Amino acid sequence: MMDNDWANLTEEQREFRRRFWRAPKSVMINALHHEGVKTYPGCPTVPCMKTRGLWIRDLGVEPGRRMYLGTGQELIVLAGNPSREALSEVVVRFQATGDRWKLVLAR
Repeated sequence: MMDNDWANLTEEQREFRRRFWRAPKSVMINALHHEGVKTYPGCPTVPCMKTRGLWIRDLGVEPGRRMYLGTGQELIVLAGNPSREALSEVVVRFQATGDRWKLVLAR
């Protein structure tokens, strides 16, 4: 059984876990579906997405923590501290890496 307390892991143990729980490069938006629930004509589909992995813990987000959601045109942001001061320190931009784009902090 693996230690569940991230703070007590050695850097080698953390690196081992990261290899199996890397942050995704993208997230697929699916439709919410409930088994056995009948839908009716004209009912809109409900967009749904899931994220999970040790990479979230590596960002300092523990299970049970409240996160705040901000949205814009085709933009979703989760923040642990939604204050104007905190959010103004974390500006992001996309950086070309070969044929892919990577989200990076721009400070």
